[in-house]
Amino acid sequence: MIPRFITAILRDQSPVIFGDGSQTRDFSHVENIIEANRLACEAPNEALGQSFNIACGGRISLLDLVDTVNKILGKNVKPKFDPARPGDILHSQADIAKAEKLLGWKPKVDFPEGIAKTVAWYQRQG
Repeated sequence: MIPRFITAILRDQSPVIFGDGSQTRDFSHVENIIEANRLACEAPNEALGQSFNIACGGRISLLDLVDTVNKILGKNVKPKFDPARPGDILHSQADIAKAEKLLGWKPKVDFPEGIAKTVAWYQRQG
Protein backbone atom coordinates (compact mmCIF):
# COMPACT_ATOMS: atom_id res chain seq x y z
CA MET A 1 0.00 0.00 0.00
CA ILE A 2 2.88 2.41 0.64
CA PRO A 3 3.94 2.55 -3.04
CA ARG A 4 0.32 3.04 -4.15
CA PHE A 5 -0.30 5.78 -1.59
CA ILE A 6 2.89 7.68 -2.41
CA THR A 7 2.35 7.39 -6.16
CA ALA A 8 -1.25 8.58 -5.91
CA ILE A 9 -0.41 11.57 -3.71
CA LEU A 10 2.52 12.55 -5.95
CA ARG A 11 -0.02 12.68 -8.81
CA ASP A 12 -2.56 14.60 -6.68
CA GLN A 13 -4.88 11.59 -6.80
CA SER A 14 -6.72 10.19 -3.82
CA PRO A 15 -5.20 6.98 -2.49
CA VAL A 16 -7.80 4.26 -1.99
CA ILE A 17 -8.37 2.99 1.53
CA PHE A 18 -10.54 -0.07 2.00
CA GLY A 19 -12.50 0.62 5.18
CA ASP A 20 -12.34 3.70 7.39
CA GLY A 21 -8.54 4.04 7.56
CA SER A 22 -8.28 3.25 11.25
CA GLN A 23 -6.66 -0.11 10.45
CA THR A 24 -3.09 -0.27 11.66
CA ARG A 25 0.08 -1.86 10.36
CA ASP A 26 3.61 -2.21 11.67
CA PHE A 27 5.62 -0.75 8.80
CA SER A 28 9.38 -1.12 8.48
CA HIS A 29 11.86 0.44 6.07
CA VAL A 30 13.94 -1.82 3.85
CA GLU A 31 17.14 -0.75 5.65
CA ASN A 32 15.81 -2.44 8.81
CA ILE A 33 15.15 -5.64 6.88
CA ILE A 34 18.62 -5.62 5.33
CA GLU A 35 20.28 -5.13 8.72
CA ALA A 36 18.24 -7.97 10.25
CA ASN A 37 19.27 -10.28 7.41
CA ARG A 38 22.91 -9.28 7.84
CA LEU A 39 22.75 -10.04 11.55
CA ALA A 40 21.01 -13.35 10.86
CA CYS A 41 23.99 -14.39 8.72
CA GLU A 42 26.22 -13.90 11.76
CA ALA A 43 23.75 -15.21 14.35
CA PRO A 44 24.67 -17.66 17.10
CA ASN A 45 23.62 -21.31 16.78
CA GLU A 46 20.54 -20.83 18.96
CA ALA A 47 19.10 -18.56 16.23
CA LEU A 48 19.54 -21.10 13.43
CA GLY A 49 16.24 -22.26 11.93
CA GLN A 50 14.27 -19.62 13.79
CA SER A 51 11.70 -17.24 12.30
CA PHE A 52 11.83 -13.57 13.25
CA ASN A 53 9.41 -10.67 13.02
CA ILE A 54 11.20 -7.67 11.60
CA ALA A 55 9.30 -4.39 11.89
CA CYS A 56 9.33 -1.33 14.10
CA GLY A 57 7.17 -2.80 16.87
CA GLY A 58 4.46 -0.14 16.62
CA ARG A 59 1.17 0.60 14.93
CA ILE A 60 0.50 3.23 12.28
CA SER A 61 -3.00 3.77 10.95
CA LEU A 62 -3.60 4.08 7.22
CA LEU A 63 -4.92 7.60 7.87
CA ASP A 64 -1.64 8.45 9.61
CA LEU A 65 0.24 7.04 6.62
CA VAL A 66 -1.69 9.31 4.24
CA ASP A 67 -1.17 12.31 6.54
CA THR A 68 2.57 11.63 6.80
CA VAL A 69 3.02 11.38 3.02
CA ASN A 70 0.99 14.56 2.56
CA LYS A 71 3.11 16.45 5.09
CA ILE A 72 6.36 15.32 3.48
CA LEU A 73 5.11 16.45 0.06
CA GLY A 74 3.44 19.64 1.32
CA LYS A 75 0.07 18.44 0.02
CA ASN A 76 -3.40 17.81 1.36
CA VAL A 77 -4.72 14.98 -0.82
CA LYS A 78 -7.67 13.26 0.82
CA PRO A 79 -8.06 9.49 0.57
CA LYS A 80 -10.95 7.78 -1.20
CA PHE A 81 -12.74 5.27 0.99
CA ASP A 82 -14.01 2.03 -0.52
CA PRO A 83 -15.86 -0.69 1.38
CA ALA A 84 -13.74 -2.84 3.64
CA ARG A 85 -12.65 -6.10 2.07
CA PRO A 86 -13.73 -9.32 3.75
CA GLY A 87 -10.87 -10.99 5.55
CA ASP A 88 -8.63 -7.92 5.79
CA ILE A 89 -6.78 -7.76 9.09
CA LEU A 90 -7.78 -4.70 11.11
CA HIS A 91 -4.68 -4.35 13.25
CA SER A 92 -1.23 -5.88 13.15
CA GLN A 93 1.87 -5.28 15.21
CA ALA A 94 5.01 -7.37 15.15
CA ASP A 95 6.58 -8.77 18.29
CA ILE A 96 10.26 -8.06 17.63
CA ALA A 97 11.55 -9.30 21.01
CA LYS A 98 13.03 -12.53 19.62
CA ALA A 99 14.99 -10.65 16.93
CA GLU A 100 16.26 -8.26 19.58
CA LYS A 101 17.30 -11.12 21.88
CA LEU A 102 18.77 -13.64 19.43
CA LEU A 103 20.07 -11.36 16.68
CA GLY A 104 20.85 -8.24 18.69
CA TRP A 105 18.65 -6.39 16.19
CA LYS A 106 16.71 -3.20 16.77
CA PRO A 107 15.06 -1.06 14.10
CA LYS A 108 17.31 1.86 13.18
CA VAL A 109 14.96 3.58 10.74
CA ASP A 110 11.68 4.58 12.38
CA PHE A 111 8.41 5.13 10.54
CA PRO A 112 8.71 8.90 9.85
CA GLU A 113 12.30 8.60 8.62
CA GLY A 114 11.50 5.52 6.55
CA ILE A 115 8.53 7.16 4.84
CA ALA A 116 10.58 10.29 4.15
CA LYS A 117 13.33 8.19 2.54
CA THR A 118 10.78 6.24 0.52
CA VAL A 119 8.99 9.37 -0.71
CA ALA A 120 12.34 10.89 -1.70
CA TRP A 121 13.17 7.74 -3.69
CA TYR A 122 9.85 7.95 -5.56
CA GLN A 123 10.44 11.64 -6.28
CA ARG A 124 13.85 10.86 -7.77
CA GLN A 125 12.26 8.26 -10.06
CA GLY A 126 10.04 10.94 -11.58
